[in-house]
Amino acid sequence: MNSKISSLVGFAFLLTTLSSGMTPPVMAAAEALSPVFQPQLKDEGGGEYRLKFKDLPGEGDRLRLQGLLTETNLEFPKPRSWSPNKVKAEIHFRASSALVKGSFLTLQVNGTNVGSVPLNVGEGKVQKVAFDIPADVIKDFNEVKLRAQQKIDEECIDPMDPTLWTEILPESSFSFNYELAPVALDFSQYPYPFLDNLSLQPNQIAYLQPKAIAADWLTSASRLQASVARLANFQPLQTRVVVSTDAVKGEESLVIIGTAQQQPDLAKLKLPFTLKGHQWLDEAGKPIAPESGILMLTTTPNGQAPVLVATGNGAEGVAKATQFLAQSRDRDLATSHALIVDDLPAATTPDRRDWPRHLPADSRFQLKDLTLQETRDFEDVTVRGAFSSPVAFDFRALPDDRFLPGSQMKLAYSYGPQVNPRTSTVEVLLDGVAIAGEDLSDQKGGIRETLNVELPADRITPTSKLQVAFRLKPGEAGACRRTSDDHLWGTLHGETTFNLKRDTVVSLPDLQLMHVGFPFGAPQDLSDTVVVVPDQPSATDLETLLVVSDRLGRLSRAEGLELVAQRSADLTEAQRQQANLIAIGTQENFPLAEQLPQQSLKLRGANVRQWGEANGQIHSIRDQQGVISEMISPWNRERVILSLSAQSEAGLQHIQNVFREDDLFFQLQSDTALVTPKVANAKLTPGDIDEDDYELKFLNQQKTRQIEKVNPVRKVSYWMQGNWMTVPIGLLMVGLGSYGLSSGYLYKSSPKSTQKSGDQEERK
Repeated sequence: MNSKISSLVGFAFLLTTLSSGMTPPVMAAAEALSPVFQPQLKDEGGGEYRLKFKDLPGEGDRLRLQGLLTETNLEFPKPRSWSPNKVKAEIHFRASSALVKGSFLTLQVNGTNVGSVPLNVGEGKVQKVAFDIPADVIKDFNEVKLRAQQKIDEECIDPMDPTLWTEILPESSFSFNYELAPVALDFSQYPYPFLDNLSLQPNQIAYLQPKAIAADWLTSASRLQASVARLANFQPLQTRVVVSTDAVKGEESLVIIGTAQQQPDLAKLKLPFTLKGHQWLDEAGKPIAPESGILMLTTTPNGQAPVLVATGNGAEGVAKATQFLAQSRDRDLATSHALIVDDLPAATTPDRRDWPRHLPADSRFQLKDLTLQETRDFEDVTVRGAFSSPVAFDFRALPDDRFLPGSQMKLAYSYGPQVNPRTSTVEVLLDGVAIAGEDLSDQKGGIRETLNVELPADRITPTSKLQVAFRLKPGEAGACRRTSDDHLWGTLHGETTFNLKRDTVVSLPDLQLMHVGFPFGAPQDLSDTVVVVPDQPSATDLETLLVVSDRLGRLSRAEGLELVAQRSADLTEAQRQQANLIAIGTQENFPLAEQLPQQSLKLRGANVRQWGEANGQIHSIRDQQGVISEMISPWNRERVILSLSAQSEAGLQHIQNVFREDDLFFQLQSDTALVTPKVANAKLTPGDIDEDDYELKFLNQQKTRQIEKVNPVRKVSYWMQGNWMTVPIGLLMVGLGSYGLSSGYLYKSSPKSTQKSGDQEERK
């Protein structure tokens, strides 16, 4: 087994373990049944929730159904604790006034037809229709299809006619009436209920602040938060620090990390292990070894919130408990509501260029080698109809990739018969820009056709997408020279191959690279990143640490997590020399302040920003401004320091919002960002923040450094590209030097010079 875990299980499990020949786990004297947590509704009459289409992941303002027979797909989750009583779909739509009798809009949920409505009665006006959805049709994850059958003539219909349209408006919604089901607190369901990745609202987690902040607590909390964020994926998290179990709200989950001495509130909880003094005891009444980690699930004293406890009789045990939850390989072994982690092998650190959601480091690979989601690779995809959507997939370059001319894609595709060979094509688009295309010229169809595509070297970025679009037009047939389009199809094959020519070159500092977590995500287990907080961090400093850890976790994927967080006084010389640093703090309490060079942006007093000693001072009226700045580390020219600073804690909270909200975070660029709320002293609630609440100003104040791992000839080429203004001067100097040398040589070798030298020798 990868780790030895003591699980609170029954006698039957022990017999099973012994009969299988495995080493029996350490048994603990505690109740075998997992405790039950009963979520509470804010009102006793039951829960109600309305989910608008515009709030669904990946959806835009409206959905357009174009053509003779067309459909669009939607997806939405159902929170795990919901037990639906009634579910209703309310569809707002506008249909073409040209549609005639026989045109219908049909709603299908999880393969079940829910209802249909005619489309020929609206005369172009907004219509509204409600469908009751049987509660037993709703699953944890739901697939919805809206299918439109549209006609403008009883006999002859042109599927290309632009009047064949219906629009589904963003005001459309699903309404739920539900009750909350009880939840068994069991590690086999982890991270639920602390994190519900099917939730329709942000998950809320509170961390209990220990009596004294030590480096082991900082690292454990940051790793746990990063791992939870990875599990959350696109789900937002709202995180805060509390000083007592009594401060936890009903909609929050509580996390307690630390020994019983660091966390006195552990004595208030009903826990499966006995606590005597500050020592946890096993079933025999003996203290558990300090190097063993202890994990427990329970509820707050009032029973309103679930509690995750990661503890031990020593710092090593606490670290082992949280690391167990951070390592996916070991976490999957967890069962019951209490565990003792005795042995935890470290996860292997991945290569610096092994980024699972980006292009492979190898130059040659196939489309099926790309990972589309966490556990699913690309498979053959077939689209149908004249208005089929393009097949899109991420084509994300590694952050330090620089592509060269000659990168190739060999597209493998098939298409069906009866296409119009004069108007049907297949196209390849990179980030929405067409880069290649070919006629579908065989009316009988084509199987495993290929198309060689030259990939533009200057357009592939860490956020790129490739699209393959089949523009399928039906051939003319029938009495009225019209035919349907439902028989048309095109397939993109996974054996599509790529041959990329690229070097490893990157210019730092650059906040735009933070969009993909670079350089902090190299390697992806974050083992080269250290977050530094003040020696006496405030609650705001700690919350900023957790929000930054959250973002780093979302931007990386690895089996383990080796992120480190330190107080300024505990930062080692090796960490300064080898790691990328993230420094957090206000003006009065900023870590590394005396060690950063003068060219960095510094806070010099109330309402003052200073850029070095020679550039004077720039005055700012608002003291709530936050500053995000990146610079090359003075201790290692291939590492960076990210500074998150402000004059007040309000400024740090604004920085938290930038890291928390995608709309703000993905605006970061240059090497310095000034974060200013548009309304002074505004109380901005996480979850209700958007880009209109802030003004972001970007500055270039650092000299960039190009970090490259290429052969010497290419290195000279890149140097000349980056220093092109000095090339003419260098060529002139080389030319003058060559002219001087050649002139001297010609003068010495000329007959006159030789004769003069001979005369001088004769005189001697």
